[in-house]
Amino acid sequence: MDSSLEERIDAALAIAETSCKIVGLTQKTWFLDQIVRVLTGCPPSLNEPEKISDDYVLFVTNAETDQNGAKTHDWDIGTAP
Repeated sequence: MDSSLEERIDAALAIAETSCKIVGLTQKTWFLDQIVRVLTGCPPSLNEPEKISDDYVLFVTNAETDQNGAKTHDWDIGTAP
């Protein structure tokens, strides 16, 4: 995804605005993942793993590990509404 930081922020905020209208937790989790995807430079899609950015992989890896590097959590991509 070739876009400026401002475009990424605008896209992420648009996703966040839409997510506030969703009730289900798994759907809110999906929106959170979409926001992270946009901000880390990959398209907001669950069906294109070949387009996952290195920044997204790094973010998820950091989210799943504690300060000692042990995997203590699983990143959940949620369920599309």
